[in-house]
Amino acid sequence: MSVRRKLAGFSLVELMVAMVLGSMLLAGVLGTFVQASLHQSERLAELELSASLEQMLAQIAGEMQRTGYLANAAARWQAGLGLAKAYPWQSAIRQPLLDAQWHPELDLQRLQVAAPAYDCVLLRYDADGNGALGEGELFAYRYSAASQAIERKQWSSLSSQRSQGCQDGEWQDLTSDGLLQITGWELREAGAPWLWRLTIAGRMANRPSLELSSSRLVRLRNAL
Repeated sequence: MSVRRKLAGFSLVELMVAMVLGSMLLAGVLGTFVQASLHQSERLAELELSASLEQMLAQIAGEMQRTGYLANAAARWQAGLGLAKAYPWQSAIRQPLLDAQWHPELDLQRLQVAAPAYDCVLLRYDADGNGALGEGELFAYRYSAASQAIERKQWSSLSSQRSQGCQDGEWQDLTSDGLLQITGWELREAGAPWLWRLTIAGRMANRPSLELSSSRLVRLRNAL
């Protein structure tokens, strides 16, 4: 009888208890795995959103820093010294420098925001180093709340940039892929006319509940 009992194995009750315990352990492991996967997915989405905002900030801030640059500016200014007494600010030699400079009263505009913030900025700099402003060297950035996008526009001349400014026209949507939605933009002076803080907020279209903002202090190197 004792040999038969030893060969009989587990009873039905013992098997059921083991199955229940195993299921509980498996459910715990699966739950932990699912939570870890969800956390990792959220973290990856956050990193992707942060990287997209930082990339856009870097592009705009980099061009803001260069605005007003004109090749050989120092030499041109020195060359105009002899004419400065007779024509203080109208020298034909100096005038291109003054035109290229950053002028807050002209280059900062408001479309939908109230003072002291701005949602459009006009920029220009001598990208090819030929000492003149031309095609692709005069442009602007603006925030469109309606389309939740940051837009960019280019001009071929300073006169056209001044006359058209931030009004409607052929603007390029920098978020045209539809994945990134810009929900906020703020550009404010940070204590000096040549120091500005730009803040951009946004979210991914497939994760509207996840929203981040990024900010950068921008120093205008060629401001008056």
